[in-house]
Amino acid sequence: MLKNKAMLEDHELMEREPDLQRLRFAYDLLKADQSTAIIELEKLTEDGSVMSELYLADFYSRKPNTDPLNAEKWFKAAFDHGSARGLVCLAIHYAKAGKLDEAERLYLIGKSRNDGPSMYYLAKLYIRENRHAIASGEIKNLLEGAAAQGHASAMRDLWQMHVKGIFGMQNIPKGIWLLIYYLYKSFSFAFLRRADGYGPSDRRLW
Repeated sequence: MLKNKAMLEDHELMEREPDLQRLRFAYDLLKADQSTAIIELEKLTEDGSVMSELYLADFYSRKPNTDPLNAEKWFKAAFDHGSARGLVCLAIHYAKAGKLDEAERLYLIGKSRNDGPSMYYLAKLYIRENRHAIASGEIKNLLEGAAAQGHASAMRDLWQMHVKGIFGMQNIPKGIWLLIYYLYKSFSFAFLRRADGYGPSDRRLW
């Protein structure tokens, strides 16, 4: 279980991969020969590949290959090895399965590490389950925290809620400013590439 370890984004995990060329080959093989690709990815996990755990979890979480037990197994493994995506995806998996307390516990771990997606999905869980009023300070703080970390959906929800007057009529002008900022950030995430060369900015932020 991840306790005091830092949470790592995908590009940071890529930098720590024991055999990046082999990982990419196995991932590409999923399109042509799934059985062989799965075997290869599992072997890579034995060598310490966390991205292989994420690829396996993603494979088992999507139709037509949906396998909830294997998806949970590999998301948990990735989370235990420090993956920020593994934490959020495991929490989402629990939420979909109705294990809301488990999902909340994980989101709170992410929140304690200032993880934007964790804060965003925790706010959405609270709203959906009516644990906090949509206009509450708790929801606003979570969305603002996520937005401050660059989470585009949190920015979108914030500007919409401000413009609708949910946080008070006096905050409607702030909503217009947030809309402009959201459009700017959306363009940046969609088209700008990371300095580390791993492609577009982290899609977890959406």
